[in-house]
Amino acid sequence: MDDSGMNEDLWGEDISEEAMEECLLQASQICSQTATNQQATNLVTIAASTSISQYDQFKMPILQNKNVYAFCKQSNSVPPRRFNNMVKKTPKNSFMKSELSQGSNPFEVVSEMAKCFQNFTEHKKRKQVNIEKLMADYERLNRVSLYLNRRSLEPCYASIHSLTVLDSLDCTRSKYHIEKIFGEVLVLLSDQLTMLKELDLSCQELQDLDRELLESSDERLMGESTLISSEQWSSQESGVEARRGLGLLAAITSLSSHAASLLSGQAEYSSVITLSTPVKPNCQPFFVYDEFKVKPKELSLSYLNCNLGFLTLLCDLCVAIKQERRCLAYSGILAGVVALIKSVMIHPTSKGKCMPLVCQILKEIVFCRPQVNVILPFTELLYILSPFPEVCGSLCHNSPKEKYLDKCSRDIIHFHTEDSCVLQVLSWLVGVRIANMTVRSHVCRNFVRWLSGCFSGPHHGPPWLHGMAGTCVCRKRLEQVTCGLLYRAFQDFKQLQTEGSTQTRQTKWFPGSDTGLIRELRSTIQAGILVLHRLVDQDQDFGIHIASMEGEWQMFVLGCGKAQTMLGLNARQRRCLEELVTMEEEEIKPDPGSLGMTPDGVRENETVFHHLWRDHLLYMSHNYIQ
Repeated sequence: MDDSGMNEDLWGEDISEEAMEECLLQASQICSQTATNQQATNLVTIAASTSISQYDQFKMPILQNKNVYAFCKQSNSVPPRRFNNMVKKTPKNSFMKSELSQGSNPFEVVSEMAKCFQNFTEHKKRKQVNIEKLMADYERLNRVSLYLNRRSLEPCYASIHSLTVLDSLDCTRSKYHIEKIFGEVLVLLSDQLTMLKELDLSCQELQDLDRELLESSDERLMGESTLISSEQWSSQESGVEARRGLGLLAAITSLSSHAASLLSGQAEYSSVITLSTPVKPNCQPFFVYDEFKVKPKELSLSYLNCNLGFLTLLCDLCVAIKQERRCLAYSGILAGVVALIKSVMIHPTSKGKCMPLVCQILKEIVFCRPQVNVILPFTELLYILSPFPEVCGSLCHNSPKEKYLDKCSRDIIHFHTEDSCVLQVLSWLVGVRIANMTVRSHVCRNFVRWLSGCFSGPHHGPPWLHGMAGTCVCRKRLEQVTCGLLYRAFQDFKQLQTEGSTQTRQTKWFPGSDTGLIRELRSTIQAGILVLHRLVDQDQDFGIHIASMEGEWQMFVLGCGKAQTMLGLNARQRRCLEELVTMEEEEIKPDPGSLGMTPDGVRENETVFHHLWRDHLLYMSHNYIQ
């Protein structure tokens, strides 16, 4: 077959420049998401064939590789039938085996991509092409594919193996390997940040993403997966390798004080690591013409040379996820950020100058509107940080009421401004209906323990906990969500106790009747009684604040009053519960001549909530008359 015939068979007649550009864009995007499959090669070619599949005459040769086929079958990049048709036309020679050097500049790689596109366009216009030149272009394009696909945790494997044979992660020999892993993960995170910064979404696209988030399920659990799992948590997840890197660092930091010192700014990277382990060029698929908007290599080096560079990178990454509405795709990375900060905070020497940055990261994570698989570890992190007043105090920005709108009122949530109250958004996230009883129990436990820790902290908690937040309504939302969580916890406790009693009567044996989830719910309710008593004691408007949840409040308080023995309350908890029950059951004796009215003007069978609400209305009318 002559060159012209081969050219016609490869390119067809109707391939436009726009189609080829779309081909390369989609190809590079697919390459950026395949770091977990190192054996899959020639992905650019496969993606190109897929992206312009509407052109029936387009035929692009690919390598006959089982790994490529397995990857395509898994990711649905190429339909199997189309893949088989393309394999039949695969050349026998394998001409795509080279790889870019370690010192390649990212802009050289982008330039290679641009040259490929330019050569393809010229081939299309001339209709006459040398097949050897065409294969050379394919080889250059494949080098770009291999370069883009090289981003993974594979460079860390040797260091991980070296750390596993050491007796301690705080010895001198471990520092080199820990810092090397930090550098590799930093580059992975810089890759994701660069990709997010390259996105340029319109207002309509952002609104569509907001609508998708509101319509999505409130519960997205990772199942049996963990942070270091190579499997995707969901079909929408991006940045799997970055999530695995954060999980790896979290595991190392929990055992190494040196790693915690690196993250908190108490220690610096050694000069040997900085010089002998250069940061890899950060080539990202989202490019504008011939260069990136954000220079990725300079971005990685700037974070590496900064004292708090890693935490700053995490904060910038959370900001980018928030601005681009990508919390569904990057829920794994958000969960990894939470796990890493939690590993740092468990070290007593890690607290200090990093606390303001930690507060900012917490705020950005909440504003991302994450799902349950992020909220669950986030509430546990809040409990760890409850003794620090600067962290808890930063959660309320004393924002006016119009900065936040309920989801149930207009299906719109506005909290993307810097002066929005974090507690208002957090209360909405924690108060979602969670179907899984175990996860629901864990969230309630962490939230109640966090509030209890705030009360036990310096000055008995931050100002917003004492109702001194001015115009902000975070205190009201906090009381509402606390009542709702404890009510659901008590209902779950009664359900499990009923099932356990039935099982005991049938088999005379019920394993774990006082362990596991039942014990956790019991301890949560015990702590919740003390927290509610403290909230009622401090806030004279407590009844008004939870007037919309009066039913849940009554069922929880009165139900706990009847189940004191089953709950196993101590003397203090029993005394607090009795005061709450007395306050709820208190009724003023009626006057026989008042026709159902008490001497104080209160109708029969009214609870303390009606009494407080009437006093509030009288107070407001008195001020209005004045």
